[in-house]
Formats: sequence, C-alpha cells, structure tokens
Amino acid sequence: MVNAFSSASELAAAIRLRRVSAAEVTQMYLARIAAHNPALNAVVTLDEAGARERAAQADVSGAHRGA
Repeated sequence: MVNAFSSASELAAAIRLRRVSAAEVTQMYLARIAAHNPALNAVVTLDEAGARERAAQADVSGAHRGA
C-alpha cells in the first residue's frame, strides 16, 4: 500500500502494477495540500483540475506502464 511518504519509485511501481491508479495518488496529494497548505503556504499556484485530468489520461493511456 502506498502513502504520502512512499518514495517516487514505490509510487511508480504501485501504479505500474495497478495496485493504485495515478488518479488515486494525485487525489491523495491534493488532499494533503488542501489540509496543510493554509498553514504552510508552500504552494503558490495549484491546478487541481489539470492535475486530475492528466492523471486520468495517464490511467487511460497506460503511459505510466512503460509501454
């Protein structure tokens, strides 16, 4: 199982093996940004819709599977 502290390699492997979708990983990080950014003010510009769209496209196209 992946979590917000999983490495990029772990996330990529989980997505490639279809244990989790790119959309699910994206949503996990968007939720963390929403929860923590008001206090941290670390993210200046956030394109949530664009991020969700690109993740959904990656899931459909299989681009993350290294094909």
